[in-house]
Amino acid sequence: MQQYAITGDWERSANSRRWLEWSSGETDEITGWFELKGHRIRMYTSDAAGAPDERFAAGRVNQKHFHNAINSGLWGSNPGRESMVDIWGDGINKLANLIVMNRAVYNEAFDL
Repeated sequence: MQQYAITGDWERSANSRRWLEWSSGETDEITGWFELKGHRIRMYTSDAAGAPDERFAAGRVNQKHFHNAINSGLWGSNPGRESMVDIWGDGINKLANLIVMNRAVYNEAFDL
């Protein structure tokens, strides 16, 4: 089966600087969450009620000061390339690299 790159958008929830909601790119519906704790960032799926559900990727924010200053950006994943998810801000600055730790959840979340 051929796998394709996945892209999406993220934005800060209005009431929290710890949780960032994300969508898969084809829709504006919230399909998952990023959780920030210091320099650590984790990626979660969303349950039926829209709350964070299963964690499947984790990494570190490379440019924390810049990441704190912006409210939205892009993320992208290439399923065939070492199970990595990259996050950008303002479309140009790479903010974080995450490693997919639960490939089964990742594949299910994106119908791979």
